[in-house]
Amino acid sequence: MCKPKPFPCEQCDRSYFLKSTLNKHVNSVHKKLKPHSCNLCEKKFFTRGCRDKHINTHLKETLYKCNICERSFGWEISLKLHMEKLHGKSKVKKFLCTRCPLVFLSNFELLGHYLKKHVGSRDDPLQCFLCEFKGSTVTKLEN
Repeated sequence: MCKPKPFPCEQCDRSYFLKSTLNKHVNSVHKKLKPHSCNLCEKKFFTRGCRDKHINTHLKETLYKCNICERSFGWEISLKLHMEKLHGKSKVKKFLCTRCPLVFLSNFELLGHYLKKHVGSRDDPLQCFLCEFKGSTVTKLEN
């Protein structure tokens, strides 16, 4: 017999083993909270992961690009294997973030990180090129 789930939702028939999981369910399904905003538009998301995938749609490229033959990959490990097999490179060119100590395999990956983590933050708000106005998203600058 299955162990009963001690945390039932008061708004539907779902139950959970953990109170934290119940809270996530209530916040996303019933309250429709979306605390994670895109830095490039006004769209909001329930998880950071969904927001980060969305930001990649603004960039319109695959995440990992070979800096020798321009071939693109969806996974970092795929690019590393490609570099070792095709180009005989065990030491891949690295791209350093100027705002934090992180290192990336491609300029595109660095750009994605920079847009997700630094643009629109307190240390690097977006600034209008016509005046001194600063905002956290492109839409705020357009107004």
